[in-house]
Amino acid sequence: MKTFPPNEVQEILQRLKRGDRIEVHWLDASGFKNMSEKELLSPENYMTPRETIGRFFAFIDNHLVITAERSIAGSDGRPPYEGSSIPIGTVQSIVVLMAASPQQKKQPKKLFKPQLTPMKIVTEIVKVPVISNEFGQMA
Repeated sequence: MKTFPPNEVQEILQRLKRGDRIEVHWLDASGFKNMSEKELLSPENYMTPRETIGRFFAFIDNHLVITAERSIAGSDGRPPYEGSSIPIGTVQSIVVLMAASPQQKKQPKKLFKPQLTPMKIVTEIVKVPVISNEFGQMA
């Protein structure tokens, strides 16, 4: 009897980092109706293989949580996620498609760009005419 998840999956789970882009192959539950005994014994009728691609978010309570999309932040300031929660016992394989990129801290924009050309200070002296009255006195 096979053990689930396989050892390879357990090893990959230990190395996954939040944000890694992964492809998960797993078996989903399936239902049936009005099938004969012969039909029920056919794998295409009782096995429902699935493939999910997304970003690894967490491994919680024996579930692999994968996000597929993150929307603009809601009223509480947190971005809402969409994704899948897959019971680990159903996982057949995991392929890491791309490792998560390290978070880069944004540098604040500079308000003023440094002046690249030399500046020249000009002082202008303007002579103001002296106005005098009719007696020769300065007004």
